Amino acid sequence: ILTLKGKSDDYKRVISLYDGQQPEKVITEIRKIVYSSDDPEAILQGTLALASLYQYSPDTAEDQNTLLDIGVDTAARMNAPDAEAILRAEKGMHVSTQLCLLDLEGWGKIEMNNRTGLPIITRQEQSKIVERLNLLNLEFNKLFKTAIDKAMESKNYLAISRVFSMIGSAAGSRAQHFVNLGIKVRAEFEKKICKSSFMYAKSILIDMKDKE
Repeated sequence: ILTLKGKSDDYKRVISLYDGQQPEKVITEIRKIVYSSDDPEAILQGTLALASLYQYSPDTAEDQNTLLDIGVDTAARMNAPDAEAILRAEKGMHVSTQLCLLDLEGWGKIEMNNRTGLPIITRQEQSKIVERLNLLNLEFNKLFKTAIDKAMESKNYLAISRVFSMIGSAAGSRAQHFVNLGIKVRAEFEKKICKSSFMYAKSILIDMKDKE
């Protein structure tokens, strides 16, 4: 049972916002607390709440990543590796989605080039997109690797399972993306990551139940 005894007003406010209000209102109010509070517990709880409430959107992606970075830094200062792991994995999912959307955008422009003969995208622009895609690929892999390390360090089975579930979910989305583009080898690779990640997450939960 969550106890609020000794907690700051900001922390209590974050918790109280889970009362069936419209998600948009909750997000707005919690954001205010995260950016204004001097209580690390409230900030961490707020960023964890926002991670679960936010739906990815290109329009809010920068703000979401900034909030996740605040949460990661706060979790690190508080020596909360389980929370840090979850927030890093959440950001990894965001970056993975950014990769798919940018890849789709570039592919669409190249297709328009080929079909119309019009200079929809230049070779320089193509090169910049490829460079950006490579950086995003490296970024989400690093985020997921660190998330796994932190989850394992925490010895929190729920955090470990959740991290691997998020890795599996992100890989599944990438697999579908590459299937749609007809890139079979990469799609199969992502499917394997998806399956193995979900299987490991499931095994962690089964192991946890056996130990209860």
